[in-house]
Amino acid sequence: QNSVCTFKITVIEYFPTGGSALSCRSQINLAVNADCEAPVGAGLFLLGNNYHCFDDYTVQFQNQFGFQIGPNLSSHIGQTIYAKVTDPATGNTCTTAVNLADNLAPAVTCLDTIVLPCSIALQELDPDHLGWPQVEENCSGYTLQYSDQYVALACDDTLFNGEYSAYLRRIWLATDQHGNTSQPCRQLVLLRRFTLADLSFPPHYTDLPGQQPSLNCAAADTSPAFTGAPAIDGQPLYPFAAACEFTVQYTDQQIPFCGGGYTILRTWIVIDDCQNLFASYVQTIKVTDKTPPTISCPGSLSVGTNWANCTAVLQLPAATYSDNCSAVTSSIHSTA
Repeated sequence: QNSVCTFKITVIEYFPTGGSALSCRSQINLAVNADCEAPVGAGLFLLGNNYHCFDDYTVQFQNQFGFQIGPNLSSHIGQTIYAKVTDPATGNTCTTAVNLADNLAPAVTCLDTIVLPCSIALQELDPDHLGWPQVEENCSGYTLQYSDQYVALACDDTLFNGEYSAYLRRIWLATDQHGNTSQPCRQLVLLRRFTLADLSFPPHYTDLPGQQPSLNCAAADTSPAFTGAPAIDGQPLYPFAAACEFTVQYTDQQIPFCGGGYTILRTWIVIDDCQNLFASYVQTIKVTDKTPPTISCPGSLSVGTNWANCTAVLQLPAATYSDNCSAVTSSIHSTA
């Protein structure tokens, strides 16, 4: 069984004795909060305890010229401002000099762990491609910097069960304009390991259905940079295999055919350095003459004739011609 009784409590506000004058501290150090605002409780500034409840008083921040400032005080960090305490009941005031500081460091939140193919180019690992962390700063601007630790993993790595070729650990720090530095934020980038089964090989250039057009011998770029190389996830492994444990080489056999063209049989060899296996692939690159010769004719001539029979004998100047792929034969046809 429970019994209940009820009674009333009345809180009687304290009334100061001996007058209503206010007395403020001459000077204090004060730090702003997460909103870059300073605490405004009158108890921070009043001396003694002969006062009403502190909530009865108002507090205003002023600059050195007496103009009200705030509530955001970001432009006054590191300066001396003034807290004016007022008793609304009497109009009495007092003032405290406040040395304002920002002691809160920025907060940095990194992106989640990122998994990328081992073939990715190193320049693709910069923050403009991977993304920047989120920074929360209460008052001012900040500078953001990072340092990288790149670790290549062994084929029999046990840290990630052999699943990755390497990892990048990126440590971020943010420092605000008042020298407060954040706690380090660590971001992890994993570079996935692949096998020969994941390779894609470059296309053929033969004009055949489903293949690329042959190259024009007038300006044929047969380098792997143009015609392609073995790749992982669209990233070529030649001339650099990035973090992937592949060795990639090729040899060319050039076979000429009529008309100044030729065919390149490019044999690619890709070695998986972790599994001691290799794959080979022959890429066909056909280079043909697709541009006719250029010819430059001589200028017009004026020739005098024999007075007796109105004829003339002369040797016509030759035209000039050239071709980028093969030798040129010419013939001359004239009309009377």
